[in-house]
This record gives sequence, C-alpha cells and structure tokens, in this order.
Amino acid sequence: MEMLGSSSTIWTFIFALPLVLLWIVYRKSKFRYFSDLGVPGPTPSLFNGNYDELMSSGKGSWLVVTDWIKKYGPVFGYYRGGPSRILMVADHEMLKTILIKDFAHFSDRTIMTSSRKRLPVSFRGNLTVLTGDDWKRVRSTLSPTFTAKKMKMMSPKINNMIDILLSIVEEKCAANEVTDIYGLFQGLTLDVIGSCAFAMEVNCQRNPKDIFLENTRALFRNANNLFIRIIQMFPEFNFLIGPIMLLVAPNFKRGRILTSNLRQTIELRRAQMQAGSATNHADMIQLMLEASENKEGGTAEDGKNGHGEVQKKYLTEEEMIGNSFVFLLAGFETTANCLGFTAYLLAKYPEIQQRLYEEIVELFGHTEKVDYEQAQKAAYLEMVIEESLRLFPPVTSFVTRVASETVNVNGQIVPEGTGIEVPVWYLQHDPAVWDQPYEFVPERFSEENKPSINPMSYMPFGAGPRNCIGMRFALLEVKIAFIRILKRYRLDTCEMSEPEIQLQQSTATINPRNGVFVRLSRR
Repeated sequence: MEMLGSSSTIWTFIFALPLVLLWIVYRKSKFRYFSDLGVPGPTPSLFNGNYDELMSSGKGSWLVVTDWIKKYGPVFGYYRGGPSRILMVADHEMLKTILIKDFAHFSDRTIMTSSRKRLPVSFRGNLTVLTGDDWKRVRSTLSPTFTAKKMKMMSPKINNMIDILLSIVEEKCAANEVTDIYGLFQGLTLDVIGSCAFAMEVNCQRNPKDIFLENTRALFRNANNLFIRIIQMFPEFNFLIGPIMLLVAPNFKRGRILTSNLRQTIELRRAQMQAGSATNHADMIQLMLEASENKEGGTAEDGKNGHGEVQKKYLTEEEMIGNSFVFLLAGFETTANCLGFTAYLLAKYPEIQQRLYEEIVELFGHTEKVDYEQAQKAAYLEMVIEESLRLFPPVTSFVTRVASETVNVNGQIVPEGTGIEVPVWYLQHDPAVWDQPYEFVPERFSEENKPSINPMSYMPFGAGPRNCIGMRFALLEVKIAFIRILKRYRLDTCEMSEPEIQLQQSTATINPRNGVFVRLSRR
C-alpha cells in the first residue's frame, strides 16, 4: 500500500509538471507583450506583474506612477494585476485623440478583475462596465437625472440634509470641540444620496453606527483586498476563482446586503408607482422605473445606436440595481473627499476663506436655503472647488478605455484589447503645466486664466462621452454645503490639524488618512 501511494505521487508529479511548465511559458509570453512592441515600462514579475511596486511599495500609487513617467516617458506599458496590460498615457495630444477624437475606437472600459458576466449583480449592469449600444442606451436613459431642472428639484432635499449637518456643527461649536469634519461629510453625502437618489430614509449623520453607513464605509476600506488581488493576478482561472469569491469575499457579502436594500426600495417604489402614488418623486429611482416600462417602445427622441436604428430608452432590472449601487458608492466617497479636502484647505488658508466668506455674504446675506441656480452665481467658490479638485482629484488615475481594434494613435500603435490609463494626479500636478503645482491658488481658475488651461491637463471628472455622469450633482452638493457652512461658521486649524494632510488610497480614490480636524466657531 505504501509503494502504491508513492507511485501515485510520482505519476501525479509527472503529469502536473508539464502543465506547470506550460503555464509558466504562457504567463511569460503575456508579460513580453509591451517589450515585443518596443514600448518601455517597468519589468513585471511572473505572479504579480507590477502590482507590488505600484500598490505595496510604501508610497502612494500616484507617486509611483509619477516616478515611472519621469523614467519611461509620457507613454509606457505596465501590468496592473497579473497579465492585465495597461498603456499609461500622459501625453496631452494622445489623450485628446483617445478620449474625444477617436472615441469610437476606445468607447468601452476595460474590466480589471473579471469578465462582466462573472461580476456580482451589484456591478454587472452599471455604466462603468457596460459596453457598446448597451452603454449608449443606459447613459442616455440616465442623463436626464442630472439636468439643471432636476438639480433644482433636488436642491430642497440637499438643503434638508445640510440642515442636519448644521445642527451637529452648532453642537460642536457650542462645546468648543475639535471636529473631524471629514467624518461629518461622509454622513452628509450618504444621507444626500439616500434622499435624492433613492428616496430612502437614512440617518447617517446622527447615527455613526447606521448599518447603511457602516457597510458603505467598509466597502471602501477593504476594496483592495486579497480576494480581488487573486482575481487580478490569475484571470485565466477566474472561471474557478470568481464563483468562490462571490460566496466568501467580505466585500461581496456587504455588496449583497446593500443590493438587497436597493432591490427592496425599487420594488416598493414600483408598487407605489403602479398604485399611482409615486409620480411626483424627483430622484434616480423614479426615472429608472419609468424607463424600465419603455422596453417595447422607442421614438426618434430616444436617439440612434451605432447601426442607425432607434435606441430605445429603457433599463433592465440588472441595470437598475447596478447603476443604483455604483451611484451610491461614487456619490458617497468622491463627494465626501472633495468636501473634506476643501475644508482642510480653507482652514489652512484663512485669507482665501475670508475672501470666499465675503462673496457668500454679498450673494446670500439674506438667504437661508440655496438652490441650483443661486449656487451657480458664486464664482469664487467655483474657483476654490476647482483648485481643490486639482490638488486632490476624486481619482488618482482611471483605466478609462480599451482599444476595440488595433489603432495608430499619433504614431503609437495601440493593439486591440489594450487598456488605456489616464494618470490624473500626475497631469494635475505636472510642473511643466502648472506653476507651483502643490500650492493652493484658486485664481488659476479665474475667468481670465481658465481659457488657457489645457483640458487634458485637468480632468477630475474624466473627459469625453464617458465622463462622470453625476458631476453636476456632486458639485451642487459641495457648493450648497460650503455656502451654508461658511455663512455661519469659520473653519480654523487646531492642535490636531495636520500641517500637510496625510493621504491613503482605498480604490482609485485618495482619502484623508487621519480625518480632517478643524475647530469651528460662530461668525
């Protein structure tokens, strides 16, 4: 029996060894992709590609990318996780061609973790992963959610949530407490998303233990976890790994909880709509429900697809769930970051805060609530926010497109299937473009200076047809919040304020590592 067991071990080794060697040869061939094309870039490892250098080097990935650009030039290739090939592009003219001029060749986003069909339902149908005519249909269906008219209708809900924020700030101010205002902003943005997008009654500002808030925060804290990394490292085995990850990965469990909440909200609103009692809602859920009833229809107003056919405006159940989920995540994290970083900068630069306060008093001295049209009048506030977004962009980079076919872009051959990454942090801190790139100078975005800014050097919300669909909504929330806060309170640095804010990266976003501590005082 002992000899039989030993024999079977030997035969297993004999059969497995060629398979392992074949896999190594296959893997190495994948990592020769850019070198065979003569494209420069960092040397990948057999298992991780360039992941370890990018994400585990002890410095922010945005700084690693900056070092790579200095070493290899504005266009180079690397492997983000396993053999997933990415062409990093920091050349302005090439970016303009990819994102705008030749959009037809780069209209789809690349998926870094798995094929779309193996993604959890909470991600599968959203705008970031949809391709071709499906993306065009869903984008055109959702775009009316963010028109000026809808923004004006949502303004009262934003003001109501900011009323709660101001009451909390008043309590902190009365007690002369040092405040982590970033934590307050996280509660605010989730309350706003819950109210404006989904008509959900959440209480994240008053209840830091709110399950909705805790689950959403946890999703970001654990975004770059071992499970996701394994899927990225071994995409050839995703047909085996993917289903297991969906069952056991903590983030997918949290995603299922949030998805279940969203599904219940959609079902409740559908029932109300069918009963004729939900027709006056001005939120994303209502628009999606109305669109989901239009599958059989289609008019000239719906638009055309790539084949010249009428593009019907409708959403499947999967698309409703997916876009609700991604709007929740995007609206929570990036808007809270913008609010937090802007508050940090205003406390650090009191002379800029004072000028902004004077503008607010002049425009809104007798106004308590602020609507969409009123918020657009605050020109200096606009400059302050744009400069804050330049210094601390919502994402450090974005893998924005995948080549649908082999294309010659300004002399650079981009083979089919190659992902294109835009290094937003580098572009917005490039000393060749920006004078004193790490200084807070809102006047860069004055009416006189703004026309001279190259659009490809400043893209906090992306560029081209696949730019951020919720940009208007996010900016409206930020503007109303600061108009109402600064009208009543002054933000000052305190003993817990950091001279230089420390950053951390959860996904593609950067966050204040230790919060944003300020002291608020009544004006």
